[in-house]
Amino acid sequence: MEAEGSRGLYEGNRTQRGFRDIHVEEFFYVIEGRGTHLVEGGEVAMGPGDIVFTSPSAWLGFRNPHDLPLRALFGYFGASSLEEGGYEVHKRRTMLGEPTSDNNIGD
Repeated sequence: MEAEGSRGLYEGNRTQRGFRDIHVEEFFYVIEGRGTHLVEGGEVAMGPGDIVFTSPSAWLGFRNPHDLPLRALFGYFGASSLEEGGYEVHKRRTMLGEPTSDNNIGD
């Protein structure tokens, strides 16, 4: 099975807009810091060493309500690019009804 991944820094007090990968499963692993993984139907509090897997087409996002940044590894299985994985950004809101933000992951 092919896997593709990256690392990211989620600045404090930010929410990443909801997105999904239509054709692939995704993983999100916390290296340091704390935050909340947003999934359909709820939230998953995360800290160092925690990992979340999501199935294809599931809407997800991430919120860091803390002052300190969070470092994470994330990626997907079954595609070699976001385009091939069917990456799609939610147009209006995160899954929890919050205003959208263009604060995306960066190194």
